[in-house]
Amino acid sequence: LTVRKLQRDYVDHISRPGGLKSWKSVSSKLDAALQDYMDVPATELTRPNVKIILKRITNSGKPVMANRTLAAIRSMYNWAIKNDWPCQDEDECEGVLTSNPCLQIEANRETPRDHTLTKAELKRLLKNLPKTSLTDDQRDVLLFTLYTGCRIGEACQVEWADIHGDEWLQPGSKTKNGKAHTVYLMQPVQDILERHKGGKYVFDSDTTHHGHIRLDGVEKQLRLSMDKLKVRPHRIHDYRRTFASWMGDSGIDETVHDRVLNHVITSGVRKTYNTARYNQPAREAWQKWAAYLQELQS
Repeated sequence: LTVRKLQRDYVDHISRPGGLKSWKSVSSKLDAALQDYMDVPATELTRPNVKIILKRITNSGKPVMANRTLAAIRSMYNWAIKNDWPCQDEDECEGVLTSNPCLQIEANRETPRDHTLTKAELKRLLKNLPKTSLTDDQRDVLLFTLYTGCRIGEACQVEWADIHGDEWLQPGSKTKNGKAHTVYLMQPVQDILERHKGGKYVFDSDTTHHGHIRLDGVEKQLRLSMDKLKVRPHRIHDYRRTFASWMGDSGIDETVHDRVLNHVITSGVRKTYNTARYNQPAREAWQKWAAYLQELQS
């Protein structure tokens, strides 16, 4: 009944149909964080142990990763306590967990990101992107993300089976919020697709076990390219935020905004809006955004 056994049972649970979509990420975080404690009985992992783990991650310059790791360990132990792990039979209930080693451990303070690229930065980005050390595939996946406003993880994994003409039909199983989402693909994106025909994935790769381009590889090369791009340091997700900001500045209705970005509205009147009613306004928003970017590029 070691930490390793607990971790395996927990990952087995969250990876089942209907479980966590991010189970692979959670499993990876637990593997990395608990590697020195895998053979420790699960009941003997202590708060000081967890604090040491989190301090090491924070001191490596990754305070947000430390927070996500804390959440993963806490959730694993909460699941075990709730389900009387590892008790399978009333006569075999030795070693049942009753306490969580993450109790009252505070997460690092996070500053919400609100970085968006200015018009001048977008212009320099589009102009200087070919001058960087990014590969052709990496540049195209960045442009795909910029033009569509999708999440970079979704862009890396887009499959040809989900592309239908000028529509990218994302099933709920492949989106962050579990909602099916239709993205309208304007001409610049169509041009990108034309360069990548063949294979299961649009951005396929023979050098990764995933079969498609790796998110972390694109992010790393982007970080190394800031000087040549001549823009402020930023993350790929900031392209999505920049698109959202542009829609707001352009007077695009918030409901259309939510439709384009596949946001889930959890309360209020907008929660019940009919997504299909906003398909045409959404298409127009993508078209205007593509025209804006092309004008900057020219």
